[in-house]
Amino acid sequence: MFTEYITGFKTICDELAAIGKTSVGSRQ
Repeated sequence: MFTEYITGFKTICDELAAIGKTSVGSRQ
C-alpha cells in the first residue's frame, strides 16, 4: 500500500507540473 501511495503521489506531482507548465506557457 505504501508503494502504491508513493506512485500515486508522483503521478499527481507530474500532472500538476505539466498543468503548471502549460498554464504558465499560455500566460506568456
